[in-house]
Amino acid sequence: CGHYAYNSSAALTYSGNAFWNVKSGQCPSGSVCSDPRLTRTAMADFDATPLDGSPLVDKAPYLSAITQDFFKNPRPSGAAADIGAVERQSGGGTPTPSCSRNAPSLALSGSTTAVAAGSTVSYTVTLSNKDSSACASTTFNLARSVPSGWTGTLGKSTLTLAPGASGSTTLSVVSPASATQGSYGVGVGVGSGNGGIHTRNASATYNVAAPAATCSRAAPAFSISGPTGAVAAGSTVRYTLNVTNRDSSACSSTSFNLARSVPSGWTGSLNKSTATLAPGASTSATLDVASAATASAGTYSIGAGIGSNVGGIHTANASASYTIQAPQPPPAGELEQTLGTDKGIYRRGDTVRMTSRVVLGGQAAGGANVSFVVTNPYGASETYTATANANGQATASATLSRWWWWAPSGTYTVRATATRGNVSTTDETSFQVR
Repeated sequence: CGHYAYNSSAALTYSGNAFWNVKSGQCPSGSVCSDPRLTRTAMADFDATPLDGSPLVDKAPYLSAITQDFFKNPRPSGAAADIGAVERQSGGGTPTPSCSRNAPSLALSGSTTAVAAGSTVSYTVTLSNKDSSACASTTFNLARSVPSGWTGTLGKSTLTLAPGASGSTTLSVVSPASATQGSYGVGVGVGSGNGGIHTRNASATYNVAAPAATCSRAAPAFSISGPTGAVAAGSTVRYTLNVTNRDSSACSSTSFNLARSVPSGWTGSLNKSTATLAPGASTSATLDVASAATASAGTYSIGAGIGSNVGGIHTANASASYTIQAPQPPPAGELEQTLGTDKGIYRRGDTVRMTSRVVLGGQAAGGANVSFVVTNPYGASETYTATANANGQATASATLSRWWWWAPSGTYTVRATATRGNVSTTDETSFQVR
């Protein structure tokens, strides 16, 4: 038995043992208190085999029951047994160490970032042989484990390692394209012909990301709204069109085409013919409708529709009403007139046809004189005159200049004054130039 007692006393009951670094004069009788001269004294790789000249050789008392040392070599080998666990063999040879098999170290590492289903993820398999140095090299067999329907491929199926050596290979794992979002376990195991001591397993995680969103087209939301009150024939009424793209967020923006429908002889003008919208986005457009000045009293349908190159799923229609009021007869004996233009919207170079129907006491006022004053958006005006026919209708025409400074865009007013005898009446309307 050996003891390390730094600068301490050694009790006499320790006689027959080995001590090192005891106080001067404290070595028990029959014990060794000098440097034991062992092969290696560091704890990391301690080797208790006595070297040549070691004071431990042949110094232990004889014990008949002990016939082998730690390495199962004969004991004693010399005149007496050596102090310590290892018996120095006759002839000075170092005992042959025996092989001690140990469990290997196995690790499986790889990325934990979620990937799309069907992706390949590569993992690293690291193996270390922990057998003692006296053992021969070992060939380890590798196996992999992946979920059903997946594929796993090892870079090597075996690794041959000497004691203390390490080696590595790869494990490539591919999930099926149909795999759902979640975390899945993948594994690797090793074994050898040396039995269960060499069996080890390790695992890692393969994370499947949520599937990418897909585009789902849907019918857009579409509506048209406008005034519901009755207006005089020839009036311009503005309607509002509202459209919302209801495709799913994964879809690209869509360019919708807008169209309108008005009764024959009427005019309908959209302020935009297309609207490009991202999924979920909305926009609006305006539709100006002018009835014919001669249109009869009643309710008429105004329509609008949209579509796109995507197809029928993007087709939608909506409608609103345009109501023309019935002419109101004047009181008996009162001079009245109804003024209108043939259109509500004109372009430069067009001819504006102005019509005034004059009645007196509910009867056509033929021969009445009518003065038409046309005023542009800048306040400049021109006057036109006409005489009512037997039906009480007076008509005058004004041709718009082709030059913008003579015929600027905007709203023009027409003020008509009808006179018969010493009685007169005035009416007013408007039209647009674009």
